[in-house]
Amino acid sequence: MFASAPSRSPLQRSIETAQIISPALGDLRPQAECDWCEIHAGDAEGLTWPEFREQFPVVGDLDDPFRTRATGAETWAEFYVRAGARLRRIAREHQGEHVVVVCHGGIIGASFIALGDLPLRTGNAMTFETANTSITEWRHTGTDWRLVRYNDAAHLAGV
Repeated sequence: MFASAPSRSPLQRSIETAQIISPALGDLRPQAECDWCEIHAGDAEGLTWPEFREQFPVVGDLDDPFRTRATGAETWAEFYVRAGARLRRIAREHQGEHVVVVCHGGIIGASFIALGDLPLRTGNAMTFETANTSITEWRHTGTDWRLVRYNDAAHLAGV
């Protein structure tokens, strides 16, 4: 049984993915939540990568999770707190149920920190390795979290 509705980011790619998988989940209506968004980019929102690099050159340690990347942007640490809190909340709200979250690589990285107890820098590294449309599955044992699968893209075989 799935939770009342799969949650998803309000970003277009997530909207499309949620619509595609919804029939397999009993035609549940996806619910958009900003907590599933990627890191908030502040003044860099909407910029291409070259524009971002030009307007906000790297200052300091590129991998520092507490470094602000652009004016008004979340740090990776702030993002992980937001996403991790939402992951834990949805698990509490839907104990004993299967929950589908359609999200982005950053949320997957946050799951490794919030559920897998990995350090902040490790979550950042995991984010860069997540394949688009792959499946990551966590299971709660009642006392702790177990990673069941990560980066599973078998459903794309032959596509």
